[in-house]
Amino acid sequence: MPEQNKSLIEVGTKFGIDLTEDTTRNLMEGKDLSDPVTSLGIAVTSAFRSGLVGLAVNYVKNGFKNDILSENPQETPYGAKSFSDYFDFINKESPDKEHLEAATAMFFAVNDKSLKVGEQLENYELFKRACRLESGQLVLIGALYKQYKEEEYQDGWVSVNMWKEEVYRNSGISVDLIMAYEQGLVDNSLISPRRQQDSNKIQYSDARLTPLGIKFCEKLEEYKPKIK
Repeated sequence: MPEQNKSLIEVGTKFGIDLTEDTTRNLMEGKDLSDPVTSLGIAVTSAFRSGLVGLAVNYVKNGFKNDILSENPQETPYGAKSFSDYFDFINKESPDKEHLEAATAMFFAVNDKSLKVGEQLENYELFKRACRLESGQLVLIGALYKQYKEEEYQDGWVSVNMWKEEVYRNSGISVDLIMAYEQGLVDNSLISPRRQQDSNKIQYSDARLTPLGIKFCEKLEEYKPKIK
């Protein structure tokens, strides 16, 4: 059996997912199976065909090797579920490397063995957002987080035009793309919405990041270096 298949089965087993050699091989070859196969198994092996899972599996194995991930993640509240969501994300989205790294960092945050259950729950919510966001939205919130840390923003209400021009000057992201990516960050509660009474105004305090948005960026900053 190819080494990558072995790695996939090994990692799946740690998360309580039984991916047998025959099931993995048959799904990799696109064969129909008469015996029942879980949707997770299909998602994992389909994602493996995309060429991204080899990288993802190495990330996860390094997490075990470096003593970051719990040795028995299937016993944690979100271990198996986050594993399923992680590979389902790879299968459906075929993310670029930056997006994969962001999702992996949050996956590590969910399964960090040093955290309490409440912290794992919060990180699981952040992990789901990392999977939902587009790569461009991740770039935009990263730019806003840089402004936040460097305090390059004005407290209070400002015009949308002023906000987008300032973000453009600080990040180089075009105004059109800033506007295209804005709503996705609002929908995920990572940046504040426009003012209800006046949609041309936004609250620019904390570079427009919500407390959840700040936590999201802090977790990416903390866990991205740990995945390699």
